[in-house]
Amino acid sequence: MQDKKPTELQDYQLLLMSLHQQNKKRLLMHQEQQQLLFAREEQRKEMQEQSLMAKQLEQQQQMWAQTIKQERVLSLRNRAAKL
Repeated sequence: MQDKKPTELQDYQLLLMSLHQQNKKRLLMHQEQQQLLFAREEQRKEMQEQSLMAKQLEQQQQMWAQTIKQERVLSLRNRAAKL
């Protein structure tokens, strides 16, 4: 019976080491997933910011175009008034 005890102890130690390695792998996989999720979230935020900036730029361009049109109309009216 004493011959079995060292073997059982070794089996138990091997099992513990195996479980420890499995937990390590799981932890690393979880950390990688978290990093990917974080990177995707950052990318999504950046795309939203770029989209917002593009919309703001488009609005500014429309306002400038409208201002230029108004200035042309005023200029034409002034010329017509002088004639």
